[in-house]
Amino acid sequence: MSSTRSVQLGFAAGAYGAIVFYWFTKVMTEVPEPYLDEVFHVRQSQAYLARQWKVWDPKITTPPGLYLLSVSVDYIFSRSPLISDLYLWGNSTTRLRSINLLAAAFFLPYSIKILCALSRHKNTTSHGEASTQRPACSEPAHRMTVLATDAHRAINICLFPPLFFFFALYYTDVWSLVLVLQTLRTSSPWFWGMAALLFRQTNIFWVAIFPAGLEVVRTLKRRDPRNKGDDMSYAAIAERSWRDVEVYDPFVSEARLEDYAKVCVSVSIAAIASIRQVFRRLVPYLATLGVFAVFIVWNGGVVLGDKTNHVATVHLPQMLYFWPYIFFFSFPVICPYILNALLPQNHLPYSYRYGSLGHRLPHLSIAIPILALMLATIHFNTIVHPFTLADNRHYVFYVFRILLRHPAIKYLAAPVYFICAWAAITALGGIPMKPQLATSNSQKSESRTSEGIKEQAADANRVSFVIVWLSTTTLSLITAPLVEPRYFIIPWVLWRINLPTQRRDVSEHLIWLETAWFLLVNFVTGYIFLYWGFEWPQEPGKVQRFMW
Repeated sequence: MSSTRSVQLGFAAGAYGAIVFYWFTKVMTEVPEPYLDEVFHVRQSQAYLARQWKVWDPKITTPPGLYLLSVSVDYIFSRSPLISDLYLWGNSTTRLRSINLLAAAFFLPYSIKILCALSRHKNTTSHGEASTQRPACSEPAHRMTVLATDAHRAINICLFPPLFFFFALYYTDVWSLVLVLQTLRTSSPWFWGMAALLFRQTNIFWVAIFPAGLEVVRTLKRRDPRNKGDDMSYAAIAERSWRDVEVYDPFVSEARLEDYAKVCVSVSIAAIASIRQVFRRLVPYLATLGVFAVFIVWNGGVVLGDKTNHVATVHLPQMLYFWPYIFFFSFPVICPYILNALLPQNHLPYSYRYGSLGHRLPHLSIAIPILALMLATIHFNTIVHPFTLADNRHYVFYVFRILLRHPAIKYLAAPVYFICAWAAITALGGIPMKPQLATSNSQKSESRTSEGIKEQAADANRVSFVIVWLSTTTLSLITAPLVEPRYFIIPWVLWRINLPTQRRDVSEHLIWLETAWFLLVNFVTGYIFLYWGFEWPQEPGKVQRFMW
């Protein structure tokens, strides 16, 4: 079994590398010249490669991290006797695009795999300290199965269509994600966080706010958090949080809406009670925030260039659009939750029988106020950026054409937002493990069942994670008036990394469905980009292409 898994793992890694390289070569062949925003990025990098450090394109809004990295890679590769001929073979655009190919082939899958492994055992902590080692598995075959599952999850995340698409283009998104993930898995968060900020300013939320929130909770947890079964009152929670620094933090699968408020109260009071210890652990993240604040004051704002078209604003509907985005791309791993909540167990395939999840459906007393809040957000805060309806090369253009076709459509979308949000958060709660039936020869079976239950408990998310992730996602999205699928990549990746892996009899099946779905979407959108070009009347002879 172990050797078979090793072969499968090697084949999967080779297949992923072949797919990425094939996509890169097809783009180089069909789109050899810089396209869309690449025009600005390539031109700016060429200036830096020519050591023209004072040249800056005023249309560029992001810091020069990608261009500085390109100069470094060019210096190293062009002087390496082993790869210089291969590197110098292509034109300037090809060499610059290969920077993202390097990330896609090596750094990104490795970082994601490490985080998947850590996420699998996020609850195996002792005295509040984060676990950095996966618990030893009892059998080599099981260890290889776990390794293969983590690797497969990492490959799927790399195949995520809005991310995979930019592996072959010279954009900042790929390396921005790599550095954010490196910040989250390293013991030197300040260094990597500052590096991430050189690629995108909005990374401040993911390299400072997000890890700081998780660090506060980890610091406060000196023992196993209490779960929903305690049914504690607010007064009792406040007393224990202050007196014993005991954090109330149930599993998502066991939590009610009220528990989210209780967790906020508990963490806030416990943090105040342990302010010195918490402050010491937050120093790297506070330092990152301080440097970023100095940058804003010096720059007179967040964006570097084109400030009139990129004014920070409050755009709450961004959080509504995010939920259908998750559902569309991740429905293979989300749909089973909806089916188990709505259908009787005997109407489902055996591998999809999670146990009735009807109790997780929100009550009308909760659904109606949330829907009313969504409708108010749509009515008072819908912002349609001029760029959104001015550029028919992006898929978002066609989505908004549908939403704006009739005044009622954007309101009718509110239930869709609600259902998708419920499904995405419910998926973070995972499912209970199905115990295997014991037989007269069942000691080994019982051992595996016990191990499976421990694995599920270590893999499950607690309410505090959802609060921190949701808060950071909100901060990172609502400040952007422009709706772009690229803006949702980091929150989706962190959602997917922390999605519980479920029972093994279900997990592999769903992950393979997800792989097939991503490959299909990538094939369709890639083919459209390469071969469905069109022309604008005002720019005859210039091919326009559809993209994310």
